[in-house]
Amino acid sequence: MMLHHLEPLPPDPLLGLTDRFNSDTRDTKVDLGVGMYQNEAGEVPVMRAIRKAEHRVLDSLTSLAYVGAPGVKAFVTHAPTLVLGNTVSPDRVACLQTIAGTGALYLIMALVKRASPDATLWLPNPTWPNHHQIAEQTGLSVKTYPYYDRATHWVTLEAAMDALADAGPNDVVLFHACCHNPTGGDPTVLQWEQLADLAHTQGFQVLMDTAYLGLGDGLVEDAQSIQIMANKLPELFVALSASKSFGIYRERVGAAIVVTRDTAIRDIAQSQMTQIARSTYSLAPAHGGAVVGTVLADDALYQEWADEIEEMGARLRALRNGLADRLANLTGSDRFDFIRHEKGMFSFLGISAAQVDQLIDQFGVYAVSSSRINIGGLREANLDYVANAIAQVIAD
Repeated sequence: MMLHHLEPLPPDPLLGLTDRFNSDTRDTKVDLGVGMYQNEAGEVPVMRAIRKAEHRVLDSLTSLAYVGAPGVKAFVTHAPTLVLGNTVSPDRVACLQTIAGTGALYLIMALVKRASPDATLWLPNPTWPNHHQIAEQTGLSVKTYPYYDRATHWVTLEAAMDALADAGPNDVVLFHACCHNPTGGDPTVLQWEQLADLAHTQGFQVLMDTAYLGLGDGLVEDAQSIQIMANKLPELFVALSASKSFGIYRERVGAAIVVTRDTAIRDIAQSQMTQIARSTYSLAPAHGGAVVGTVLADDALYQEWADEIEEMGARLRALRNGLADRLANLTGSDRFDFIRHEKGMFSFLGISAAQVDQLIDQFGVYAVSSSRINIGGLREANLDYVANAIAQVIAD
């Protein structure tokens, strides 16, 4: 007997929030907690290009045999170009299809642990909570660097760079490539250049977590941070998630991408990641990778997908402006004006956990206790209701 020594763990706060929302019977309830993009009908849509690609994949299906260790060929061939563009020669790039972006992060962190057992992973404060849990599972030591000022709602670049001056060749620093989760605060292009220069000077490695490509300023603009790093650094780690950008959440499609200094190191990285995957989940599921790979490999489907992701990004920007405008009118202040300047799906409202509870209890507006809201859960039809709820809560 051994399991009786274990203690029960508390449920994941976000999953618990979803359960609570699902059991709420109010017609006016609004889910701003779970991080999925919803359309005006409140649905998580199947993108047009994805639907067409899935039909192609199913129509051409002749076997359900394994696709091999790297993953679906079309996906692992084109995924690196999606984020790196033409900045790096393909013979320097290792790529493995993973179980979503979470699997990519795990694979890369495990690779770092193998390459440098005493390595330290630097995480921004705040960051996606699962970053800490994945690092713990892979045995990496963790330090944090200041990233976001909750009072001013701005990225604290100077404080971040001061802290990272202590990072060196045995360290890996994680950055969110775009649409920072949970704050929505991103560095400017000039600031990314400064961070890349600091990495080059200090010699630390960089891991770019890329989960929201295209939902900030656009596909090209959102990839700039990665390409700036790739241009200046001999090695680079990129964890790519297809969940949000392709609306393919449940299929769990991701890629671990490693830029190396030469082909020999690329082959080593590829073999090491393949072995790590083999000893954990063996092979990534093929269907989602085949669907995304079909989109990336076909010019017409790619353009249709690019057009739709631009529509989604534009809608998020419009929702940000709409919420900020309504809150300005209701409060008579610019307190929430930061919402319009942040990017992607998330922002901190900057209210207390007690006020978040009040939003949920009185109005059925669900948010994470930190006051992080998912802009993608808003609709034109509920903007007035949500803004009124927030204004009433902060006025009490």
